[in-house]
Amino acid sequence: MGISGIPGSGFGGGGNMVMILIFAAATIALSVYVARSWMGFAFRAVGEDEDAAATLGINAAAYKLAAFGIGTALAGLAGGLYTFFTQFITADAFDFILSVMLMAMVVIGGIGSTWGVVVAAAGLTLLPEAIRFVNDYRLLVFGGLLVLVIRLAPGGLAALARTLAARMSGA
Repeated sequence: MGISGIPGSGFGGGGNMVMILIFAAATIALSVYVARSWMGFAFRAVGEDEDAAATLGINAAAYKLAAFGIGTALAGLAGGLYTFFTQFITADAFDFILSVMLMAMVVIGGIGSTWGVVVAAAGLTLLPEAIRFVNDYRLLVFGGLLVLVIRLAPGGLAALARTLAARMSGA
């Protein structure tokens, strides 16, 4: 039945938006900082080849646990902000379709690219409004877009942008 009657943040609609944008900017800054730090190097090493990372002295289990901890902390923060925004929460608020959408944002933006995922998340959040006239086929459009990106730009939009920038600067 869910939980209702959750008190709001007290900031009102505009204040909630500002609060969410501040937390989003802080999350992006944290992501960029971690990616550029020694911890980001270790995350990439473990992600690419766990055995090779172990030969460099990187404790893969510890870094997997750290990644899990950071991810769940950010998910908890997002859930808390979501409850302030909706003032109601149910177990089915995050269904399969939303999970696929979130995964599509990461794949289309580029796995491992903070800015690519931010752009893809903004685009895929606004896309349903642009394709409202084919609302019944919304998942088909998202699936087709996902297949196109995987086929034509396997590294996502971020890799495509890097490739185009390299061609433009080399030409």
